Amino acid sequence: MIFYLNFHRREMEKKMSDSVCTALNKFHLDGKLCDVVLVVDNVMFDAHKIILSSCSSYFCTLFTGAWATPEKWMYTIPGVSSEMMAVIINYAYTKSVPLTEDNVVPILAAADQFLVPGIIQACCFFLEEQLSPENCIGIWKLVNFYYCPELRKKAFFYILHHFEEIIGTTEELLDFSEQQLAAVLESDHLNVKCENRAFEVILLWIDHMPDQRQGSISVLLPKLNKTCSPGTITGLVTSCNTR
Repeated sequence: MIFYLNFHRREMEKKMSDSVCTALNKFHLDGKLCDVVLVVDNVMFDAHKIILSSCSSYFCTLFTGAWATPEKWMYTIPGVSSEMMAVIINYAYTKSVPLTEDNVVPILAAADQFLVPGIIQACCFFLEEQLSPENCIGIWKLVNFYYCPELRKKAFFYILHHFEEIIGTTEELLDFSEQQLAAVLESDHLNVKCENRAFEVILLWIDHMPDQRQGSISVLLPKLNKTCSPGTITGLVTSCNTR
């Protein structure tokens, strides 16, 4: 009985929440009871301060911070396109965001800029579902710029588990920094069928920019201890020196 009542309560709360969102969005679309105008690229957006503040720390600080003026109703917002602002405002009222492969990156950047955790989480879920050998490195690098710890971890493990496939399908591996390549090579979870495969990757990576990377061999070789025995490493280095 308790479980049933709790379930019924959650259903009622969800319906009430949806009903409130629908009503508030209608007020927004009709321009009723709006108390703020955002100006972005000469485009004006009517909205409600409390709605924007509820989903964005940026707007909460803008409207209620120490330097906020309660009677101010028009704000010019720099550094964002009107299209991205429309997405953020729509999310504030509907809690939905239309993500595609083409727009997910700029939307993630805008959500990070305006501190909208709900959109950031939605973008992370979307990118996680898109992970593939062709794009996992790009996604891993991308989320280093934003606070997406779970996606960063999952993208990294995807790289480790699909390492052999990645080598054969993308050259993004060659654009790794020394630190990034070292992090992959030293992981206990690196999945390589042949123990000299990781060594070959080091050579490919160095040959991609030999003048800048030759000195990295002394940093990267010790990382192979988890995938190659010391004797194997010695043999590979000897073979490399005689080629």
